[in-house]
Amino acid sequence: RSKRFTASCHPLKLREVRRSNMAGSKAGSKPEKFVLLLGLVVMTLAASLRLLPDCWLLASSQTHSPCRDVAMACSHENFADELVGFGKYTGLTFAELYEKDHGYIDYLRRNDDPSRSDNASFRARKLLEYAKQRESVESWDIGKQLVGFGEHKDLTIAELYQQEAAYIDWMRRLDKPIPPQQAIIEFADRKDAQMMPEDQLLRLGTNRVGVGKYRERTLEELYDSKPGYIEWLGSQLDTRSFQTVLRYAELRDQAR
Repeated sequence: RSKRFTASCHPLKLREVRRSNMAGSKAGSKPEKFVLLLGLVVMTLAASLRLLPDCWLLASSQTHSPCRDVAMACSHENFADELVGFGKYTGLTFAELYEKDHGYIDYLRRNDDPSRSDNASFRARKLLEYAKQRESVESWDIGKQLVGFGEHKDLTIAELYQQEAAYIDWMRRLDKPIPPQQAIIEFADRKDAQMMPEDQLLRLGTNRVGVGKYRERTLEELYDSKPGYIEWLGSQLDTRSFQTVLRYAELRDQAR
């Protein structure tokens, strides 16, 4: 008995036993790991599908969030048939309201109160997220088209929006804009509604004044170097030609 005990406890014997046990353990662990990994993937997918609507809403109220990337990747078409569920259009779907009365969506956007958490506010934010994504898709398609007329005919509509705010404001003042001009105005109005004030400042600041004796300066340069001139513009009876300048100045004043 002592000889067998001594032989089994020999370091070389113990090492061989350990190696055989480890080999067996590794061989058996591969199928187990695969099953566990597969189960984890299935559970993750199920949880994602279940939580996606909540994730969509969370994205609308948070500037930076892991859910935001998921929400933005979702097609707005998945939510087109959801009922509004509040207000005077409670029985319409998101898509029907979007096509029937876009002004109502703009009204909701202007009056959204992030501190409210009632059901109507919850539904409104989901509607606004739907509208935002649909607007982004439609704006992208329109934005790639060339202006096709006037001095900026070779720019795309998106480039015109970024570079020539004063020119777009001139079109907005027209009594009867032609169809291509109307398409640009609608594109600009939707982009403006989507932008935060700080983003508008960055866009407008690099634009040329476009009118008056300082037409070649950027709005940012004019605001920083000629505050008296901007005050004088604001005191004129007819300020329509300088609406872009005054709008930029108002945003800068609010940002102080």
